[in-house]
Amino acid sequence: MKGKDNESSHNVRKFTWKEKKRFSSYEKARSFKDSLLEEGFKHVKIRRCGPEGRRFKVTVGSPVKTNNKDNNRKSNNKESNNAN
Repeated sequence: MKGKDNESSHNVRKFTWKEKKRFSSYEKARSFKDSLLEEGFKHVKIRRCGPEGRRFKVTVGSPVKTNNKDNNRKSNNKESNNAN
């Protein structure tokens, strides 16, 4: 059970987020987000930004590539340390 608790406390980064455009109103940002979704982007967010959160930025996420060999090596080292 301890191994599962340790794994759940570690947050894995799944996406990198890039800003596309900033808008002064949520409605404009929403229409831009909808057009991006129609173009084929799957992960799109609208975030508040600027002074006092008055502006809105549209960000697009792309999946992060993970190196499974390094992840397996790390988990094998943890298991061998726990066995001792």
